[in-house]
Amino acid sequence: MTKYLIYHVKGDHQEIGLTLGKKLGKRLGENINYYIKRLDQIGGIDSSRLQKEALPWLRSLPTDYEVELENLARGAGIPLQLVASWLYSDMCLEGNCTSFIHETSSGIWVGRNNDYLVPGIWGYITVIEVKNKIPIMLFGLEGGTFSGTGYNKERLWLHYNWLPGNFKGEMPPFVFHRKALETCSSVGEVEEMLKNTSRDGAMNLFVVDGKRKEYGVFECSGRKYEKRKPEAKKIVGANHFHYPGLSSDGITDNPESLKREGTVFKLLANLNDPQIPDDYISILGDIDVEVRGEDSGTVYSCVVCPEKDLIYYSAHPYPAASQGEWEKVKWDW
Repeated sequence: MTKYLIYHVKGDHQEIGLTLGKKLGKRLGENINYYIKRLDQIGGIDSSRLQKEALPWLRSLPTDYEVELENLARGAGIPLQLVASWLYSDMCLEGNCTSFIHETSSGIWVGRNNDYLVPGIWGYITVIEVKNKIPIMLFGLEGGTFSGTGYNKERLWLHYNWLPGNFKGEMPPFVFHRKALETCSSVGEVEEMLKNTSRDGAMNLFVVDGKRKEYGVFECSGRKYEKRKPEAKKIVGANHFHYPGLSSDGITDNPESLKREGTVFKLLANLNDPQIPDDYISILGDIDVEVRGEDSGTVYSCVVCPEKDLIYYSAHPYPAASQGEWEKVKWDW
């Protein structure tokens, strides 16, 4: 790529963390401090809670990821507490995202707006090749080893939209996301993983298998999930539940989320012969779809066709869908 920086690391989890940490050096600590400072300015961060809860939480992660994060901190020469606070701070915040899957004569396409805080610092890719696991590509922050958006060498695309609700579970959605990318090669395998794990947050999980030309959207709570059915060969999702039984409070009404989802569905329905990726980019950048706040909004966007190994990515300038410089992603696996 030319507009966005790719970090590519290989080895076991210890080697990956150490290598990535050394590549980033002191910039990782500077980036994390800036990120947490901006989150505090925008929405308020309970610093005492971060100090008390973040490190024990990191210690509760699957051992492989705990080792990786320990060595990320060691390689960058920063306290592990800072890395833990970076990841834990995201668990205390709400997100907005809009996504669709559209089955066409030219393939199964995915559109994704990732709406979040602190515009301007997103737009990086981390390619991770763990020994004896599927190589993966993560989209998001510089040095990020977890994300809500990713792709693997088996041509499996996986991303999720935040949904409201806290649950008692063994892993956060972003840890589930990474683990699924590294171990799954089909929609069925992802669904099996959903059956056998619990999450501490809710999500709309979008999955597309480019090899088998299959897809699914799973609306997930802590332990339960429902697989949504396509309507006229499309599925659109934002940040509200369609199944009240999955919501921790039974609430499915979110006017802003409903508006974004409804607008995308209507715009897709009006496409007779879509010009791709331009028509999808236009939909993601629509004024009633893209979020354009001063401190939060569409920080990056993707248009993807896994069966063709095509990924278009935009993050800068902000907002990403309408103003960003879209580019086709290239990688070397």
